[in-house]
Amino acid sequence: MLYVCTTMNWTIFISHLLKEFRLSSYQLQKQFNINSAIISNLKNGRTKTPNEDTIRQLEKSLGIKIDDSDPQNIKYSRLMDFDSATAIDPVKPESRKSWPMVLGFVPASTDAGVTSYYEESIEEKPLEFDPLEYFWLRIDLKNGESMLPTIKPGDYVLVSRNEKVRDGDLVFVLFLDEPGDRGAVKQFSLAAFDPGLAVFSSYNQSHSAIVKKMASCRIYKVKLIEKR
Repeated sequence: MLYVCTTMNWTIFISHLLKEFRLSSYQLQKQFNINSAIISNLKNGRTKTPNEDTIRQLEKSLGIKIDDSDPQNIKYSRLMDFDSATAIDPVKPESRKSWPMVLGFVPASTDAGVTSYYEESIEEKPLEFDPLEYFWLRIDLKNGESMLPTIKPGDYVLVSRNEKVRDGDLVFVLFLDEPGDRGAVKQFSLAAFDPGLAVFSSYNQSHSAIVKKMASCRIYKVKLIEKR
């Protein structure tokens, strides 16, 4: 099967790849000895193109073949099945269910630089949810004010990978049309004048709503909020 990234350059492609395989830069280094700084620099756009050694390492580690003959239309195909949960986390499933990973930090606004939810966070929190279905995010301490008073900086949100998102839900959204994995925690609704547009609103009325094309967003439902 061939996978094509939404925006297709290396900055977006590497983020797409990590999400598809449910990996962090830290996990790539720990498990496969791929320098996490190289991956982070690609995700943040500081490095535009990886060297051949890094590409070959990614292919070998993930069981894929990368086609970067057109740097603005990068593709890859899977050469074998890859179970990131087994490869990265060898603990027993019963134990793993009690310790979903805090995959990273996310702001509640996009007024400042936004880190990916696959940044180098190795924090764990006990809760009886399957980590293959759910993951934790922690609201950024410096840029987490847009969902006040309901969600405060430092609070945790548990995010579902697969639950259907409905109008009015609290969500974690990634904006695929922006570099560097920009995203936020917001309230989701469809635009009344165009169902192809999504509106992401803040509880804090001093923050304006964000309007995006549905096709340029990856939206995940927030299951619950845990206060810090």
